Amino acid sequence: MSTPQANATFYDGATSGAWPVTLTREGQQLQVNGLAEARSYALAEVKLEPRLGSQPRRMALPGGAICESHDHDGIAAVFGQGDGLLHHLESRWRWVGYAALLLAGFGVAFYLWGLPLLASSATLMTPPVVERVIGDKAFEHLATLDLDLKPTALPAKRQAALRQRFAQLVPSDSRYQYRLHFRAAPTIGANAFALPGGVVVLTDELAAIVSDDEVIAVLAHEIGHVELRHGLRMIYQSTGMGVAVSAVLGDAPSAAAQVASFGALVLQLGYSRELESEADRYAQERLTALGQDRRKLGSALAKLMKAHKESELKVPALLSSHPDTAERIKTLSR
Repeated sequence: MSTPQANATFYDGATSGAWPVTLTREGQQLQVNGLAEARSYALAEVKLEPRLGSQPRRMALPGGAICESHDHDGIAAVFGQGDGLLHHLESRWRWVGYAALLLAGFGVAFYLWGLPLLASSATLMTPPVVERVIGDKAFEHLATLDLDLKPTALPAKRQAALRQRFAQLVPSDSRYQYRLHFRAAPTIGANAFALPGGVVVLTDELAAIVSDDEVIAVLAHEIGHVELRHGLRMIYQSTGMGVAVSAVLGDAPSAAAQVASFGALVLQLGYSRELESEADRYAQERLTALGQDRRKLGSALAKLMKAHKESELKVPALLSSHPDTAERIKTLSR
């Protein structure tokens, strides 16, 4: 009997390189063949995401490495698993139709009171893999908007140092695989923002006016938005429950297609004061847990506010609750 195998692409998590590999199973070990040195991982430590249509199957490996594969039959054979519930649900459009008919009956009362509550519930029910697809598609769509995002000019050494510290901020039990992007943004200036599923963007302009400790405090704030799923909740409330229903049912391609045009929603609308406060508290608690100075978020906000007053650029997302920023700074500086 031949040994089951699957073709995949290997990412080491430390560089941008991608290597074609073959995956096989030997007992309770996953063998990765095709690299300069073959690698072996305990199957119990490999996190295999559910299959979603034609999307590549993703495997998170110990040490930060990742494998992605379109060889769905091969993956099923290697891991001894079927396609999973999410894959079967994605083709059941009749359920989306039933839900749409039900939602139509709520009318004005649903719009005013039911939508926020349902959006919050849908946010909690959305699978992480669907959030990832939505976040990645939204990030890709940013390039089509009038944000003038350009390749970063930050030195590679500083990028590496910030990435390392950013990785330490991410909770060990997080449901997300974070992607930190550096971009120059002369149009929007000093800024940082997060998209659903773990996409975080930091602009060169922000990095230029704050210290690395303050950058980390800002990034902790953005991780708070992701972990608390603020962006996804806001998107659901703004785009309607059709997107939420598709996402909850595991239809990532449909949900991502519908939400792509709202890629800058977080920047355009900003978060409510309540959500900003939640992310502030999350950041300070996380910084304290790591033995870092929780007051750095307040000092970073103060520099952001000063930079905004001295320019005519768009208000940074971090200052979206202005004119209460001064009170936030006072609270966060304690």
